Parts: sequence; C-alpha cells; structure tokens
Amino acid sequence: AFCYIDLDQFKLVNDTCGHHAGDRMLRELIQMLGNFTADKGHLFRVGGDEFGLLTRDASLEGMLMLCDELIEIINVYRFRHEDRFFRVGASVGMTLFGKGHPGMDPAEIMVRADKACYTAKNLGRNRYQVYQDSDSGMRALEVEMDWITEINAALDEGRMTLYRQSIQPLNGNRPTHHEMLVRLRGRDGQIVNPGQFLPAAERYGTITAIDRWVLDTTLEYLSNNPHRQDICNINLSGASFSDPGFLSHAIEQIERHQAARRICFEITETAAISRLEDARQFIRMLGGMGCQFALDDFGSGMSSFAYLKELPINSIKISGDFVRNIATNRHDYVFVSTMTRLAHDLELRCVGEFVQDQDILDRLREIGVDYAQGFHLHKPEPVCHTC
Repeated sequence: AFCYIDLDQFKLVNDTCGHHAGDRMLRELIQMLGNFTADKGHLFRVGGDEFGLLTRDASLEGMLMLCDELIEIINVYRFRHEDRFFRVGASVGMTLFGKGHPGMDPAEIMVRADKACYTAKNLGRNRYQVYQDSDSGMRALEVEMDWITEINAALDEGRMTLYRQSIQPLNGNRPTHHEMLVRLRGRDGQIVNPGQFLPAAERYGTITAIDRWVLDTTLEYLSNNPHRQDICNINLSGASFSDPGFLSHAIEQIERHQAARRICFEITETAAISRLEDARQFIRMLGGMGCQFALDDFGSGMSSFAYLKELPINSIKISGDFVRNIATNRHDYVFVSTMTRLAHDLELRCVGEFVQDQDILDRLREIGVDYAQGFHLHKPEPVCHTC
C-alpha cells in the first residue's frame, strides 16, 4: 500500500513564525512519525509538507487502522515556538497495489493516492480516504482533473473562444453592454458548454488564467473596433480579484489599450462577500481608472442589501432566480420591484437576467429596470474569429 500524507495548517506556522520554525516543526513531527512507522514501512518526504508511506504485505483492514493511528499521532502533537503553541492535522490518501491490483506503475500509484488525499481534504480534512475505482466522488474528481488538462491545452493551443451576449437598455439613451463569455473548442471542433469545465477551473485555481485570457482577448477586440461605443462586461472570479498579479496585469493592459471606460467587471455577490476587502481594493484601483463594476447574481445571498454600502459598484444584476418567474409569481415581482427601487435610490443601475419571453420583458419595463439580458433578446454569438 502507499499512503500520501498532506499536513493541514502547516502554512500557518510558516507564515506566523517563519520558515526556520516550520522546518523545526517538520523535523520534530517526522521524528515522531518515523519512530511509529519504523517497523511498518518506509516513510519519506515527497515535498513541502507532503510525505509518503510505503508498506509491504498490506491488508485493507490493517491499512485503515494504520491511517487512523497516523492521524491520531499528528493530532496529539503540539509545536511550541517561543510562547505560542500550534497544532496540525493531516489528510491521508491511500491506495493498494500489487496482488489483486495489477498493471499499475509507480506514477499511477502516486496519482491515485494523491487523488484520494485531495478527496479527504474536500471532505473536511484531518481524515483519510481510500482510492476506489467504483467511488462516485473519486470518478468525479478524475473527470475534473481531466478538464484541467484540457483547459491548459486549450489555452496553449488557441482553442479558447470568446462569445458575447447583449445587455440591452430598456429606457433612456444608454450604451449597450455585451457580456463576454468564454467557450472551449474541443479537438473535434465542437464548442464545450462552460458549465462542464468552469467548475473544475474554479476548484483547481485555473480560473485566473481563463479570466486573464478573457480580459486580454476583449481588449484586443476593443482595439480592433475603436468605432464601437458599446461596453464589454467581463466576469471575474474571486480568485482573480484576490490575486495581486492579476490586478497589476489588468491595470497595465487596460492603460495600454486606453479602454477603461469600455470595460465593466462583473463580480458575483458570493465571491465579493467571501473576499470583501480584496473586492474593495480591486474596485477602488480599477474604478479610479474609469472601469465600471456590476454585482452579479444580486439577491442570491442572505445579506445582499447590507453589502451594497460596502462596495463602490455602478450596477446590480438581479439574480435570474427572481426574474424568470416574474410574470407568474407575485412574490418574485415584489422582490424585483424592491431591488430596483433600492438600486435607483442608491443611484445604481439594475439589470434583469434570464429574460426568456416578452411577458418577462414587459414586467421589467413596467417596474423600471434599466437593462435586460436573456435569450429572448439575444443569444450568445462568437465575437470574432481572428482574436
């Protein structure tokens, strides 16, 4: 059997006490684990705060007991630095190989144990997970890992494609907005729905590379079409507006293209709430250049109204969960009306999403919503083939 051991909360020691303290903690902890595993297998460092345990003549029952004991030893351990005490935990992924599990090379053994360890972390950390081909969660994880490989290849090979969907003004002489949407073109030439690959990109951090590609490609499109006056809305993940590297790249590129007043960033309410200070800083920096900001999926969170005073935004996009039934559900009609009045009182514009038919559009006009977006008005279309 092979166990992949990843320490939890080790970064806290490094960040608060310095790497010299983190190194000392690792030495202490591994001496304890080494004493425990001396007659059970070979313990070695994979890298950073990750370790491996290789055992022979292993049974599933025996390995489960061993994993329990490993985690317990790590939980009991306390690291002291000056007058402070720290505790760490561990997530363990385990896979069996050899007899009854033929055909696995060392790389595959490592990958399976690593996937099981990642699943243990997702389930709450400080636990172990056994790799099993039949486990639905493990299969879902493997699908996501495959998507990460495909996303990286698509970015390298130029198979990402930019689409747009119009956000049309319902009253007054306002410019049309276009929400810029990313699509992935498979090796067979077929367009892949973003719902298939974006969740994996969010989970594994690849979403920042996608956001950067969308920003750069949108700016290229605007440079190639200087006569147009429409505004491009770009969706941002929480990971991107929390990344100082993305912020500096955005400032540099927007200044170079002189396109600030033609860019509106959309930030989801959930991401903004979970990273409030990062969102404020991002909006202050780029808003000062002339970029606009919209709070997407407004109304989906428990504290939507309270956060309006925390973020210097220009508009809200009312969650489609309220808009889609506005013509048939009185409660939804009241919710949208209330959000619209509040937005206007705060001098914000509001957008109604998921406009699927004329009845919904008529209700939004009746309420006084400023913009509308949905398949009834415009279906997403490719922006250009040369970008």
